[in-house]
Amino acid sequence: MTVTNRRRSPANCDAKRKATDASSSRRRSKDSRSFSGIMILAPITIIMGSVLFTLSLVTMTVLHITSDMGQDEPLLRKLRTKPEAHEHKNQNEVDRRLVRAETQEGRIKNQPQPVLKDKEENTTEGDDTGGDDTAGDDTEGDDKAGEDEADDDEKEENEAPQQRERFLQNPLKSGQIQPIRWKNDHTMVSVDALRIGLPPELRRELRAMMERSGVVDAARYRLFSDPLAPESITLQNLPHRRGTGSSFFQVHRPGMYDMSDNTWFDPGNEATHEEELAALGRGNFDVVLDALGKFYGKTHLTVYGMGIFALSKCDAGAGIHRDAPGSGVINVLIAVELADGADPELIVASDDESRIGEMKYEYDVGLVIGGDVPHGTIEADYREKKGVLRMVASVYIAEVTDDNIEDLMDESSSLFPLQGDVRWLEAQRGRHWGGGKNMAHDTGRKAFEYHDQDQEYCAEKASIGWCEDGTYAYDMFNECPKACNVYDPKFDIKSESVHSALQ
Repeated sequence: MTVTNRRRSPANCDAKRKATDASSSRRRSKDSRSFSGIMILAPITIIMGSVLFTLSLVTMTVLHITSDMGQDEPLLRKLRTKPEAHEHKNQNEVDRRLVRAETQEGRIKNQPQPVLKDKEENTTEGDDTGGDDTAGDDTEGDDKAGEDEADDDEKEENEAPQQRERFLQNPLKSGQIQPIRWKNDHTMVSVDALRIGLPPELRRELRAMMERSGVVDAARYRLFSDPLAPESITLQNLPHRRGTGSSFFQVHRPGMYDMSDNTWFDPGNEATHEEELAALGRGNFDVVLDALGKFYGKTHLTVYGMGIFALSKCDAGAGIHRDAPGSGVINVLIAVELADGADPELIVASDDESRIGEMKYEYDVGLVIGGDVPHGTIEADYREKKGVLRMVASVYIAEVTDDNIEDLMDESSSLFPLQGDVRWLEAQRGRHWGGGKNMAHDTGRKAFEYHDQDQEYCAEKASIGWCEDGTYAYDMFNECPKACNVYDPKFDIKSESVHSALQ
């Protein structure tokens, strides 16, 4: 049998059979089987052709869709990338919007972005035709873009609030350190977010110092009788119960706390700052410095500032912030007075703020919040219970080095130490821990030179109260440090404890 026999019509096959003799019946039987094979293969060939045609259509459609989505693929690839893969100088500044968008990949992939497409088309038409029509199209495109941006903002506002988690809070012994860990998976939030056991005498000494210096009474007055307006500052010589100590404080309500009555009491000069250091020394803060110095592998540490804040209420929605990114500052929060039975008070977030947790202040357990750790205040309202407030001491510690000394002083939010006062901080380097130094036997800072820029002018303005006037104090402190008693030479380094100068 040849290939041509398969391609003949049935009529030609009949004519061929009449011309053959009866002895060819076996051959006819073979031809009959060949014809049957043709009848079977024909439908299969048709089906395969249809399948190939369908596949070609699908391929063209996929290519078309892929070309349309090309503008979205780089964005999605960026969103899928973990923050660690981005070459940022500071990984803590990863935009939280990228994290939220990563969880909404399906919505972003299907978004046609009509505004961008319309703008491109209108620009092309303007290039071809020119004239006022182009301006009209551009204006319409801008209006549509504004409407879409407003819709996006409204969607963000209507998004469900981020779910808050909780942290492990086990009892700690004095000097014991525990990284803050998420309760559900026990992973560490950050190497710069810790819990540390405090000596019980520390809170007692801080409370006694606050009462002697008038801070406790002033806090109650500012919260319940005469609150400060947001962003307002006043300087006050608070009445000291012993009559001989320094109680000059900068009392201020930062603008970032306009949603709460959070009021800060920062030292207004070196003498008041040293009163706070003396209280820390009596409270055995050396235990804290020793634990932190060894945990972080430091060679020396300096306590260069302490502020006290008090509040009785905070509205929902207060922002999350970082104290001093990249500076290496260690901030130890010490609860001095808490509202009984209160809910968690502090928000602590992961570096990229993709996870947010609620932390409860505890007596005799400090919270270590590094300069790069996002944190904030949780909504609360204690005003239904008369006189109830929260008071926390915020102690600032650093290993002062040539690399971070300017950053530390640039981040100063209080009147003292003066912002940018590198000379003063250099005199404090290594003062409180390392090389045999400690706070229990604090020998003071190194001496340094400081002068008034115009002695006659400074003396005149100081005599009329400009050093204690919030309007002029900042300039006076910088230009007239001697006339304003910003520094005190009795705190220069000496062989005996500098605390004796405060008795």
